Amino acid sequence: MSDFDAFINSTPKQREEMSDSEVFSAGVNIVARKLQSKGARLLQLLPEMNSIPSLWISFSDGASYIAVTVARFPSEAVPPKNILEISECSALKPHDGFWVGVSLAHEFEAFDPDASEGLPLMKGFGLLSMIGELIPLAELE
Repeated sequence: MSDFDAFINSTPKQREEMSDSEVFSAGVNIVARKLQSKGARLLQLLPEMNSIPSLWISFSDGASYIAVTVARFPSEAVPPKNILEISECSALKPHDGFWVGVSLAHEFEAFDPDASEGLPLMKGFGLLSMIGELIPLAELE
């Protein structure tokens, strides 16, 4: 059976669109796995919708926090609007802060450059991710 046949023959539950909260959680988890594959040690994962920071990680030079934003393809993730408030928070101040954006697409996305909408992200199907680089919050202020 082809991938398209699997899509057509999927159950109604599999065709249920992911909520914004589920999409955010998936994006945060994808970023965490990528950072771990690059040698980061995951200290804390906060996948609840709009949690900032979303991740605490440690490389060899100490703990850092990550603000993650997530978009549905074809939209691109943008930094949080309150980036200055985040970097000025006294509880976070002694640590390095970063932002990373993630765009998620349905595994069967055609990636049409002229599209204004992508396929809906659905439960039971894979996600393709485009993860940006870690950008220090100080560069975004």
